[in-house]
Amino acid sequence: MLHPAKGERNGTQELTLLGFTTDTAINQVRLPDRRLARLRGVAAAMLASAASNLRWVRPKPLESVAGIIVSSSLAIPEARLFARAIYDDLARSSAARGPHADCRLSHKSVRDLRWWANFGHGGHGRPLWTRAPAHTLHTDASGFGWGGVVDGTTPVRGAFTGAERDWHISLKEVKAIRYTLTAFAPSFASGDVIRVVTDSRVALYVVNSLVSRSAPLCAEVRRLYTVAQRRGITLDAEWIPTADSVWADRLSRTKESTDWSLDPNSFNVLDFLYGPHAVGRFPTTLPPSVGSPASGPATPYPSWTSANNWVNPPLSSIPQVLDLHKQQRVTAKVVVPVWRAQAW
Repeated sequence: MLHPAKGERNGTQELTLLGFTTDTAINQVRLPDRRLARLRGVAAAMLASAASNLRWVRPKPLESVAGIIVSSSLAIPEARLFARAIYDDLARSSAARGPHADCRLSHKSVRDLRWWANFGHGGHGRPLWTRAPAHTLHTDASGFGWGGVVDGTTPVRGAFTGAERDWHISLKEVKAIRYTLTAFAPSFASGDVIRVVTDSRVALYVVNSLVSRSAPLCAEVRRLYTVAQRRGITLDAEWIPTADSVWADRLSRTKESTDWSLDPNSFNVLDFLYGPHAVGRFPTTLPPSVGSPASGPATPYPSWTSANNWVNPPLSSIPQVLDLHKQQRVTAKVVVPVWRAQAW
């Protein structure tokens, strides 16, 4: 029996220590209100100083702001991602004019400082322990293209075109994750944890840490972060050897001989008349402005019924697309060539 005058019947579940509040009831470590208010305040003050001096600021106060931001990373996973532009500005200024000269903020830094000045109104916090994943994505990229599989059943793939083929493979691997995530995002629920399985150590690091020293990689991580935030999902990356990434690897290296593309101007006209289109269903036929593709029709995909779909399929997939369109009564704009010898 519990002694009536000793001990605690209800153990402590929320405790503030060393500048962070740990709450085991909701599985979260976050900034206390006082520290969160200070973070917003220093960002707002720096913005005000920059606004009155054509974006020129003193380096020491800017270094202080960057330090305050990064010191919050235990509770804010994306902290270093939204401090990267500030550190870049400081490094450029120091190299060009010396460590004590005024620093001019880039537009990226101004944008990030605005983000920090308004941070936390919608809640924040890092999980103390990772929850069980709701879905698993296997992704891979090659010199030619990318591929992904969700929950071991539904595949997507696409090809890198033009200058994309010259990108570093690490950048392609992270893009493969974003493209696959965007393709299946409509089927994920807010709050889901998505397990991302990749054979790239670099992709593993940048997805879990949300930062990179490489400017192109950092920009891609921001795009990936934006996709995840809009859907309210959390990514948890895991590495596997290339030899075990069989399906995603095969998808990334498959060339479809019947792929074709629509002129971007024609797409813009159709999107204006019948859009906006929420998701495109075939990667290699999608104009860059639309973003990532979603799954092909070979495996029926439930979210087709909940979106305005853009479908510009390879010729070999047109019959399957039309069958799915008829069976599920989906909303879609399907682009096919006038080919009178074909069944369509």
